[in-house]
Amino acid sequence: MQMNVSVTPELYELVQRKVRSGLYENASEVVRDALRRTDERAIVDAAWSELNDTLGASVASDRSPYSVSDVISRTNRRSDK
Repeated sequence: MQMNVSVTPELYELVQRKVRSGLYENASEVVRDALRRTDERAIVDAAWSELNDTLGASVASDRSPYSVSDVISRTNRRSDK
């Protein structure tokens, strides 16, 4: 499937540098990798947010309903999605 997008001159040059570096064959590979990394980052950010919320609730109540193992397990499950 093909899609055309517009980028700023700075982003265009960044993509070109990535291709020239030899890490990518073409601009499409650079964009696909950037999108995958963005999606992965969103998953990690959500897991950290959940962990922060859980820890915040624990601090607020002086006691958490979750053990440390529970928190780690919940965070790992979230990041596997």
